[in-house]
Amino acid sequence: EQRVGDYIGPLADKVLKMVARRPNQRALDGHIVSSERPATWLAAEHQLVFVDKGRADGVEEGNHFVVTRSGDPSGQEINPDDMSLREDRRYPAEDIGELLVVDAKEQFSTALVVRSLRELFAGDRVQMRVARAVGAPQGGR
Repeated sequence: EQRVGDYIGPLADKVLKMVARRPNQRALDGHIVSSERPATWLAAEHQLVFVDKGRADGVEEGNHFVVTRSGDPSGQEINPDDMSLREDRRYPAEDIGELLVVDAKEQFSTALVVRSLRELFAGDRVQMRVARAVGAPQGGR
């Protein structure tokens, strides 16, 4: 007999699908709003997170976001109001993770954490950076 809240199969059965990387067509800034696990405010590699940008903003399945954070989070307190980590913007932003969009809805996206150098928190900034064409100049002279 199955009851509400019972596990009826592994999580992977619900989300397993092939997603091909797609070049980002526009630059976009957003935030991680939560993770796949209820009442969990942090995530790491191979977990799902939700981003506050979706199809209405130009996000497509297969796009990727870079997670950025400024300052050193060690020793900082977590904000109890929204379980976020405060940034110290006196320091430059550092790329600390990468997300692959596996499902884009109108107002938000679900993304797989494919790389993380640190724990990712709800409230962390994300950037969708425009893909540079192969062979295009990188700037400079």
